[in-house]
Amino acid sequence: MPAPLVTVPCDFGVENLHDELHGNVDIEFVDSTTMRVNSIVLSWNSDVFKAKFTELREKTVQIKDFPKPSVVLFLELLYSGGNAGLLRSSFREVNMMAHVFKVSWLSAQCVKFFTELCATCSQESDYEDFVFFFSEAAYWDDFMDNTLMMDIVVKFFSNIEHIAVYFVGQYLRAHACSVKPNKLVNLLKIAGKECMPIITVIEEHLLTGGGINESIKTLLMDIDIIHCFAADTDAFNTVQTIFLSTAPTMLGEDAAVVEVFTEGVEAARSDAEAAMAR
Repeated sequence: MPAPLVTVPCDFGVENLHDELHGNVDIEFVDSTTMRVNSIVLSWNSDVFKAKFTELREKTVQIKDFPKPSVVLFLELLYSGGNAGLLRSSFREVNMMAHVFKVSWLSAQCVKFFTELCATCSQESDYEDFVFFFSEAAYWDDFMDNTLMMDIVVKFFSNIEHIAVYFVGQYLRAHACSVKPNKLVNLLKIAGKECMPIITVIEEHLLTGGGINESIKTLLMDIDIIHCFAADTDAFNTVQTIFLSTAPTMLGEDAAVVEVFTEGVEAARSDAEAAMAR
């Protein structure tokens, strides 16, 4: 007799997980221990599980690429039909398993969980909180080629006043101004017009002997110099002085970046002087 039609998510009762009477197949964890589960419950949630049980006739499914506690939580969520129990510490693994096993409703719940948590960020949030959300979004962007979570982070972070002070500048400083291009683009989106903390970090980087790496080039080419110049003229002058002192030894792309930045600073300086004269 075919199994009755069930729409997931559905509460199958977490108490039935790892029940000898209810279970008919095993999940094997990274430590080689197992948990008894019901193949129909898992199949209703996932076509990947369904194929393993019906087409491949597997009686034991190994899930060894993730920590055991995260796998147990993943199974509990499939049985409960909700996201209760989902934590920041297990979010990445559960989100990834929802993708691997194609549990679409749980993927949606993970996005909902992430969005609601991200929305709580404010000026009072710790730097580590900002790093968590940005890192999770960047991980998803890097490995899944999916910008959904990064779009969420950019949306909420960019609305926090002085976010460049609380997060962007500190992040660049912590990573010695060496950040992957896709992360850098999103950091600039988050900072928006608040570019002075970025210039300050560049200034520190250059004063301590750091060279013009790819991240520095991108930052200098994309920053709205005219908008930011008046906010901290001294920082711009310092960066320009450093560049001018090393310009004779620069070649190719480095020299071009310095030239564009210098032209931008001079234009900003002229605008500022013209404004004062009016």
